[in-house]
Amino acid sequence: SLGRSRRTGYVCVQHEQAGAMAAEAYARVTGNLGVALGTSGPGATNLITGICCAWFDSIPALYLTGQVNRHETKGRRRVRQIGFQETDIISIVRSITKYAIQVTNPRRIRFELERAVWLARSGRPGPVLVDLPVDVQHAEVNVARLPRFRPPRVRRPNLQPAISRTVAWVSAAQRPVLIAGGGIKLAHAQREFRRLVQQLRIPVVATWSGIDVLPHDHPRYVGQFGVYGSRAANYAVQNADLVISVGSRLDTRQTGGQPRTFARAARKVVVDIDPGELRKGWVTADLPIAADAGDFLRALLASRSPRLRPEVADWRRRCADWRRRYPAVLPAFHRQRGSVNAYVFIQALARALAPGDVIVADEG
Repeated sequence: SLGRSRRTGYVCVQHEQAGAMAAEAYARVTGNLGVALGTSGPGATNLITGICCAWFDSIPALYLTGQVNRHETKGRRRVRQIGFQETDIISIVRSITKYAIQVTNPRRIRFELERAVWLARSGRPGPVLVDLPVDVQHAEVNVARLPRFRPPRVRRPNLQPAISRTVAWVSAAQRPVLIAGGGIKLAHAQREFRRLVQQLRIPVVATWSGIDVLPHDHPRYVGQFGVYGSRAANYAVQNADLVISVGSRLDTRQTGGQPRTFARAARKVVVDIDPGELRKGWVTADLPIAADAGDFLRALLASRSPRLRPEVADWRRRCADWRRRYPAVLPAFHRQRGSVNAYVFIQALARALAPGDVIVADEG
């Protein structure tokens, strides 16, 4: 069926782990749904590392795995395996997927695929897995008569009270900082975020996942903060009196190991689509807002409040001075002889790249 489809492009990889990672990378780059197909047993378990990556970074991806014939499955029998390479992949991936199902009724295939795709994209995105026994794959079905999945209506929260308080806190702040998280991209709200930055005119720092939300030569951009971040960005966060975090779960690599000391003098407005992230007890938000990043940004912009332009010229100059004094590439790095400094190399590479070039990064 996939071979006959003219609407579906197929990329052959050499290993299922590469396929799993390629699917979620495709979703990151395009904003579309990535799909990976693997066989049963080791083919399914080889997908797991890529599935984990999609799970933790909230990337929508669909994983399809093969399975032995229904009559070859062990079911409730107290054996390890009956069919060749029979592996209970559903139980294995249940904790790292939004939805995992084995389709045992061929007439349910459309319903389960549509439900899986909707769940992968809705709310906080993430990976889903559909397991397909061989005899179910071979079944003849009348597509027009297959039951469909009807998505439930999603109620949008009333953001007005939170928006009013945020506006008041911005107006009163003397050292505000805006945190750009990866949730802004997942909400397809980069344009709204940049409009807000233009209006607020306050310093911006980025998380690892949100590092490309704002151009790095933007006058308000201070840098990436956290354990892997720059000194300038960390100075800005640690000396702020107001932090507005949009679309970031504020994990340990950003806050450091002592969350009580994170942004120690600041009120914290934290916007996250996942209520569980707001209740996890790591960083205590003074104003937790369970909402889609795009919905929050649009609501804040729609307030059109003149108080959303605080008088913080001195604070902007201080953050700009930190960025100038503490660059990632120090002048001494350019004078090194006998080897290539990694920071200098990356800076030279960045200058040589054209917009739209794709970089595949390794860890090392």
